[in-house]
Amino acid sequence: MILFDANILLRIVNEYDPDYLHTLRAVYAYGQTEPLVIAHQTLYEFWAVATRSPAVNGLGMTTEQASRWIKRHMDRFDVLTDPPALLDIWADLVTKHQVTGFRAHDVRYVALAQALNIPKLMTYNVKHYRKFPITIIDPAVFS
Repeated sequence: MILFDANILLRIVNEYDPDYLHTLRAVYAYGQTEPLVIAHQTLYEFWAVATRSPAVNGLGMTTEQASRWIKRHMDRFDVLTDPPALLDIWADLVTKHQVTGFRAHDVRYVALAQALNIPKLMTYNVKHYRKFPITIIDPAVFS
């Protein structure tokens, strides 16, 4: 089973992204052999970036466009439910690893993976996860 970071969904919808084809190839290849899943967080983060202006590193989608993509993602990938233990696991991880700032969002993916025994995370933010016990799949190296 592979959990997706929001940056995977964002590249799937943006054919102008330099990593668009790497992402499609990786998602297709891994999807042949393993379940691909997304979290509520993946969808929230997708929305935030998709509807943000390109001037501030967003995709500039309308809410209608973003809503259609959210529905497509939910149809294509299983959406995980946050387990009750998620907050406690997250709090332990951010404390143990002294995580500060925006990286606390990344740690929530790790906490969810631990809570649900998901061994892998696909992301372009490889450096953000180096100190955590999860296998990272970087689609940028997939050809």
